[in-house]
Amino acid sequence: SVPAAAAVAIDLRGVWANVAAVLFAGDVADGATWRLALRLSGSVMDRHRGFPLALAGLAASSSSSSSAPVLKPPPGGLPGEGPQSDEQDDEWAEGDLAAYRALQDFLRGLQKGGILDTFRSAASMAEKTTDKAPSPSAKPSTSAETAATTTTTKAAITPTASPNTNASTATVTATTADCLDGMD
Repeated sequence: SVPAAAAVAIDLRGVWANVAAVLFAGDVADGATWRLALRLSGSVMDRHRGFPLALAGLAASSSSSSSAPVLKPPPGGLPGEGPQSDEQDDEWAEGDLAAYRALQDFLRGLQKGGILDTFRSAASMAEKTTDKAPSPSAKPSTSAETAATTTTTKAAITPTASPNTNASTATVTATTADCLDGMD
């Protein structure tokens, strides 16, 4: 895995979004491709904050607000399934199953902690902002923004301020970081 610091100069958002999309593709994905995406996800989950953000964003947009999103592997996506179902000869089986459990735990944590709702709100706010540009003199102040600011400041992983960072990104990064802190 490439250290996050080495990948700063490269915009990996598209890569992480595509990896997350494979994981949520279910039966549409090829089993071997899905398993490689799973393996990569397990490797980068705690190293590149862009991947958990992409995974959480896709989970928020593809699940209902009442249940946690669940990864549904295609046939052959997990060890013990498909043409190579003999786990004794599968040197990656243990790591792949551990990555699968970690990702499922992460998704449950996002739902349980209300983080998916934060993602949904941020996406909704972004759509409204895109549709109508705010006037320069407008200074919105809502309880949601106050909560977002509080969440952002208490996060263990705070995004580096840059001209491209907006409040929604900072909030989502902070709340995802809280969820990652509970993972082993």
